[in-house]
Amino acid sequence: MGSTYSSAKAMAEGRLQQEVSRGAEAKAAALRAVRPVKAALLLTWYFGAFTAELAGFAVASATLHPVLTLPGYFLGAAANAAASWWGGSQQFLRDAAYSCLFVGVAMAGLQTKSFLKNEAGVTGGGGPGSIPAIGILIRFISCTALCLVDLPQGLVPLGSLGRPMGLPVLREKFLEPAAASWEAVVCFTSNFWISVEPEANATSIALTEEVGLGDCGWPTSGQLSSASTLFNAFLLLFVAVLVPMHMCIVVGMLLFNPIYACGAENLSLKEEVEAKQREIEDFAKQNELAAGQYEQLSLLEN
Repeated sequence: MGSTYSSAKAMAEGRLQQEVSRGAEAKAAALRAVRPVKAALLLTWYFGAFTAELAGFAVASATLHPVLTLPGYFLGAAANAAASWWGGSQQFLRDAAYSCLFVGVAMAGLQTKSFLKNEAGVTGGGGPGSIPAIGILIRFISCTALCLVDLPQGLVPLGSLGRPMGLPVLREKFLEPAAASWEAVVCFTSNFWISVEPEANATSIALTEEVGLGDCGWPTSGQLSSASTLFNAFLLLFVAVLVPMHMCIVVGMLLFNPIYACGAENLSLKEEVEAKQREIEDFAKQNELAAGQYEQLSLLEN
């Protein structure tokens, strides 16, 4: 779980930096200074989105096959290239290659920016974000549909592609561990007790505590260990909660955010962010000069 958290956090921070640097001559710190609440909400959304992506990839790969998840990301790369071509870019093939090389771009989209449209001249500088956003929705819906289909013989009798896939595998590897974990939680909460008994002597009083959990134990499911059962249950929880939330936010952005959907300009925010970036750089230069003058004075005194 720690690797999932650290990966999603790094991808979210990188995406926020890309949001600003490709839309203005500034860095993410300038957006945080100008719009602290919106920047925090955007970073939270990106973190939840990439957590949903990573958890969804793990669940789909185990339920189906890792190879079957790749077309969804190729679809994202193709959607980015199509949006660039729609916007008049002659480098849409390079955008497709860029999206294949950096899978986070295929996941979140190249033109799907919330505050600042990509500047002309950068990779994926033009085009509407609606095309990559629709690709995101199609990828999640298709993967979900495939996971709910019973494929006892797999897809093709070729290597591991002929292994059982679909709903029975999802039930065995994720639904049953989630049910076992929930039963364990219910058992723990209903049987947890603490007993405190005071013990006194001539000089002091001591308290003796005893904690009990009844007959509860760590959850297991099938041939999975307790750790694997809990891990798979948490993965399914992330998918069940974060994927629908991410899809709803994408639909909302398509309907209510013209920057995200159509690549509209936000010149006032762009100018404000660039002005704040210049202010930050000037402040840093002043600090460097002050530090250099202090060192020179220290050397003269010595």
